[in-house]
Amino acid sequence: MERRQFIVHLSRLVLAVSAAHWSIYANSSSDKKQKISSENQQIVAVLSELAYLLLPLQPADSDVYRKVAAKLMMQMATQPGVDHVLRNGIKTLNQYSGVPWLSMRRIERNQAVSELIDIPFMAMVRWTTHELVLRNRQVWSQLGYQGSAIEHGGYLERGFNDIGWLPKQSGVADNGGI
Repeated sequence: MERRQFIVHLSRLVLAVSAAHWSIYANSSSDKKQKISSENQQIVAVLSELAYLLLPLQPADSDVYRKVAAKLMMQMATQPGVDHVLRNGIKTLNQYSGVPWLSMRRIERNQAVSELIDIPFMAMVRWTTHELVLRNRQVWSQLGYQGSAIEHGGYLERGFNDIGWLPKQSGVADNGGI
């Protein structure tokens, strides 16, 4: 075999091995991405349900709870330590009764949340839930909150004395709210 033929055969062999390696790598990479994606979907589902249980002001499938999960997922990706806290918290929830937390009945999930409320994971989810849900204008209208009154001159002329849910007391003079 001539030197030239040897080099051609060797280069074909190297090319074939390289192509096989890249094919295997691409398949394992896509499997890994699919696994990560399904794991992230599971995390989003747990965080959304947990946000609802912590502050059930909207229907459970409301977009506001998915926004809580999305914000926490973004923090997982960008802030050191958040990933560890969230993954360990979800692991703790899943280990609470030996079955996945989302497989439990809602009453069992509520019990798990109330017993685990003091762990750092719960504080992080609770804080984020309160921040995002209570800043949502759709929730404001549902609760009858008109928003900040500072830019409108305060509450004196915007509902200061219009409480209709307190019983009227006899013998108390109505001084017009002041």
